[in-house]
Amino acid sequence: MKLHVIAFAAFVGVSLLGCGGSSVAEEAGSLEEVSQALCNVSVACPYGWAPVSCAGISCSGQDGSHVTCDGNTTYCQPPPCTASSSCEEVNGSQCFSGQRKECCWDNGDPGDCFCMSNRTMSCSV
Repeated sequence: MKLHVIAFAAFVGVSLLGCGGSSVAEEAGSLEEVSQALCNVSVACPYGWAPVSCAGISCSGQDGSHVTCDGNTTYCQPPPCTASSSCEEVNGSQCFSGQRKECCWDNGDPGDCFCMSNRTMSCSV
């Protein structure tokens, strides 16, 4: 009779254990996988601007340019342009040999213009 009681108790114990869901060890393993899947990326930006960073499941970055996490891209702040001339206006204008002029493109990027041999300004970023 005692053997039947022990077998019944073992059966009930195993059955109850099966109803409890996942074990603590399995849950800890799942959390570990999630935390390992998260990433962080930070890059230095030029001109003394603050670095940019992000976190996500998929991360990448390029120093001096941008970071991308989960498809969202954050760019470094563009360099300041302090020139008073517009590159679009200076480019192609007449000039004197050897003349050079700093300018700002419409998108805020700084540019440099040089007088070409045909006496017209040529501007570049």
